[in-house]
Amino acid sequence: MFGGVSAVLIWSLISRIGRFATSRRMTLAGYVARGLGLCAVIVVVAEQLWWEDAFGITLHVAAVSTFGFLTLVVGVNGFAAVVRDAPRRYATAYFLIATGMFVTVVVAGVASVCGWGEGVNLVFWVEWVLLAAFLAFWLVQTAQLWDEEAELKSAVDGGP
Repeated sequence: MFGGVSAVLIWSLISRIGRFATSRRMTLAGYVARGLGLCAVIVVVAEQLWWEDAFGITLHVAAVSTFGFLTLVVGVNGFAAVVRDAPRRYATAYFLIATGMFVTVVVAGVASVCGWGEGVNLVFWVEWVLLAAFLAFWLVQTAQLWDEEAELKSAVDGGP
């Protein structure tokens, strides 16, 4: 219960402080960020109040929210690569990684609810796979930014 109350208080405080730090006109990104923050609070409160009783499992809330947002970051980078006309291989890699992360979570959730994989530490393996996927994202992003930096340097220097 303490975790749920803390989450609500922190979210409320952050949204109040954010009003002073940003313009009065809300952007799409602002609405999305607030919506996602509210979803995170709802998940924490639901987990604290009734999730374990309803489903007989305990969520690893910190991991769920962390990997949820990491998956979102990978997907946003995929859309950004498309918008910025980056080479297609980067957008494709981002979308494949984000899809793999999402599918991993869905399969693990179904397996957990259905009782598949008894005796297997499902949380450990899911977190390991998601960390490996995020590492893949990081490597792809590093390659993309490295290429962009080389192109900028070449353009500034006036030659290849």
